[in-house]
Amino acid sequence: MLAVFASIDVRSREGHRIRLMIAGGVGVLLVPLLLVTGSRMGILVGIIGLLSVPFLYRNPVRGVSEKRRGRRFNPAIAVGAFGVFTLVLLTIVFSRAQALQRLAGDDENQDLRLQVWGPIIEQGWKYFPFGAGAGAFAQVYQTGERGELLYPNYVNLAHNDFIEVFFSFGLAGLGLIIAAIILWGMASYKVWRLSSDKLPSTLVGRMASIIMLILAIASISDYPLRDPSMMALWTVCCLWLVDALQTSGQRRVNNLE
Repeated sequence: MLAVFASIDVRSREGHRIRLMIAGGVGVLLVPLLLVTGSRMGILVGIIGLLSVPFLYRNPVRGVSEKRRGRRFNPAIAVGAFGVFTLVLLTIVFSRAQALQRLAGDDENQDLRLQVWGPIIEQGWKYFPFGAGAGAFAQVYQTGERGELLYPNYVNLAHNDFIEVFFSFGLAGLGLIIAAIILWGMASYKVWRLSSDKLPSTLVGRMASIIMLILAIASISDYPLRDPSMMALWTVCCLWLVDALQTSGQRRVNNLE
């Protein structure tokens, strides 16, 4: 999102610099926060977000001289990279970066998630093809819970939305997941092949495809899309993705006319 914000067309070079400063400042704050949260999945999807920046960012300022365009070394990038590295190092030293500690050590909660996925899938097949029903996971899972997996706290969700959708809705759930993956893949392929890569709707559409990918990956070990705010974000991303394709199609029609 910060990369697209910095890529939106502006009328002056100064406005572009201000956008870059805002995006860079917020980005520098976000990187250490990923380490402080203690989420290993947060680090993974955070890396995906960072890797997407070079593919999303476009210089919106027109009329740049050939001399400036040919400059290979940008001091601002070097200073920004050093700042991010320094903040990450300080975060690790002073807060002991829970996520990195969890990466290096054992995580009982993560191990429990992996252990319960097998029994959940087995129970899901018992209720196939109709599923156990919406909202019935916690109670239904307890009826067949294995003794060696009993803990003081009960398992409220599968911590894998793909498995839980299958458990709850059976064949219909599987069909919806497959359809969603296919439609997202087709739309993402088209939006990344658009030639109008500086058009705001195209940049926002590509950003939306990455956000949806991040949320889908996070759903493998958690349930972000069960949160109302994330549901709303996912819906808006669908609209952004469709709008990018429709806008590009309309431009092609106008050019032909």
